[in-house]
Amino acid sequence: MRKLGIASILACGLFSMSAHAGFVKVDYIEEGDNRVVLHEESGLEWLRLDETTGMSLNQVKASLNGGELEGWRLPTESEVDNMIGEWFASIPLNGGDYLRTDARTAYLSVTTDFIVTMGLTEYQDGKYNYAFSKGFFEAAEGVVVSGTVRERNSSTSIAMYYMNGTDRYGFDADSVSSSTGVFLVSDGGLTLSSINDPSINQNNPNSPYANVSTPWSAAMFAMVMTGLGLRRRKSS
Repeated sequence: MRKLGIASILACGLFSMSAHAGFVKVDYIEEGDNRVVLHEESGLEWLRLDETTGMSLNQVKASLNGGELEGWRLPTESEVDNMIGEWFASIPLNGGDYLRTDARTAYLSVTTDFIVTMGLTEYQDGKYNYAFSKGFFEAAEGVVVSGTVRERNSSTSIAMYYMNGTDRYGFDADSVSSSTGVFLVSDGGLTLSSINDPSINQNNPNSPYANVSTPWSAAMFAMVMTGLGLRRRKSS
């Protein structure tokens, strides 16, 4: 029987609530919106890449302070490295300028899960069907690169490309692509899920709740932050 491709998976709603081990979907603005991905081990929350598709790094930066993305921050290169590395720990990757695998269907589930969970940013339908989840981030010495996960003809093969510290494709902070988002993270206290349950960020030393020791204090702190307008986007 032919295996379902990424388009069929999305159309059927399959994997809608799934996530790779250690990564779970959480709520951003409204209950059940699943627009953010929590990495339980680090306590970091990642905004889905399809939330910023078509924006340049500079456009996103301008929205971080006083704009629609206020409260989010750009991840460090090591944070992106660690996240990608953990997602694909089961896949043998080549080294060099970029990590690549021409894995077969043994790795289909982890690749599909990343694309569905972190955000489908591009789908190409033709002789070869490609599904992508792509995001810009700043790497070594301010170089702008793209972390890219690709699935090609899911019934036969998949591949994962991760541009690691190189400007091979000439990206810069003003590069815009209709198929590429920007990696963004929150340390906690920004999303609906982390406000309602500060413990989800407990492994993050940079969490605003890191020094809050009692449930009552955590609840009070959440109320204060909410009052400061961290959820004002709900009305926008």
